[in-house]
Amino acid sequence: MPEDIDATALMNHPGVRAAEYDAKAAWADIKVAKAERLPKLDLSALLSGQWIRAAGTTLDFTTWALGATVSGILFDGGRGAATVDASKARYRGALAVLEEVLRTALQEAQDALAAQQSAKERYEASTIALKAAQFSFTAHEALWKNGSTSLLELEDSRRQLLTAQINLITAKRDCSTAWIALHRVLGKPIHTGTKIDEEI
Repeated sequence: MPEDIDATALMNHPGVRAAEYDAKAAWADIKVAKAERLPKLDLSALLSGQWIRAAGTTLDFTTWALGATVSGILFDGGRGAATVDASKARYRGALAVLEEVLRTALQEAQDALAAQQSAKERYEASTIALKAAQFSFTAHEALWKNGSTSLLELEDSRRQLLTAQINLITAKRDCSTAWIALHRVLGKPIHTGTKIDEEI
């Protein structure tokens, strides 16, 4: 796992994505509010058919009148402008929220990276400690069988071995927890059966 994170990776963070959608929606509201202030073209009157019967014949002819109706509010007492201003205010608010969510996501990512690095270091140290405890116990067991050490020393060595095993299990659990937390921050899916050991 990289020691740092590209800022674009945070765009998959659930909170960031939601805030981004809100900002885009607020921007679209501005466009709609501005469009509402423009004159409207009524296309229903663009083509109107008129039937004319030719004099002295039974033929029907059709003529078409081209035209369109333009309608719009000449004066709305500033309501349209106020709607546009309100939409802009909502957009600025949405941007502020997005900025805050991005800061939070960045902090979460940094915390997750730090936790993962710490857990990885403890896992590596616990692995070394377990090997040393296993070697010590094996040696004490051999000495005890030869009568060169006491049962008390053997059991103390066994206790140290069990402690080392527990520490390794705890460190591995912490590695998994940190790995999951980092993937959650980055919005990455976590599939069942993923070998977390390969990611540590």
